[in-house]
Amino acid sequence: DWSPRDVIEEVAAGVPRDLGRPEVVVTVGGDWPPLLHADEGLLRQTFANLLRNAVEAIPPGSGTGGRVTVTAAHDPEAGMVRIEVADSGPGIPPAVLDRLFTPFVTTKEKGTGLGLALAQKAIVFHDGSITAANTEQGGALFVITLPV
Repeated sequence: DWSPRDVIEEVAAGVPRDLGRPEVVVTVGGDWPPLLHADEGLLRQTFANLLRNAVEAIPPGSGTGGRVTVTAAHDPEAGMVRIEVADSGPGIPPAVLDRLFTPFVTTKEKGTGLGLALAQKAIVFHDGSITAANTEQGGALFVITLPV
């Protein structure tokens, strides 16, 4: 058992710094469960991959710096938490969106295309789900549901 908000906040603080993108603001909010009964290391890596992708999706030098938000909605009665990771980047190309979680599919020049496939596998391993879409504002939105 571990605190998902504490872990996500720790990851969120480190990703922009590690990528040399301190101008990108990552905020964590919402209603988080106090504890999550899951593999902390596996989910820490999963959220690090998602946040890394979100920060990298924001073009450097865009003036505003960019924004990534991680928002949770805890439903104690259902025993679930819904976590949304949204960025202010250009969004996911429509030609890739349907295949995004397929191994070796990437939009990055130096990407392997394994990060999102492994993230999906880790979420499904925990009896959860993950989906991807583009927001009306143009950024990408990943929605993760996990049992608490």
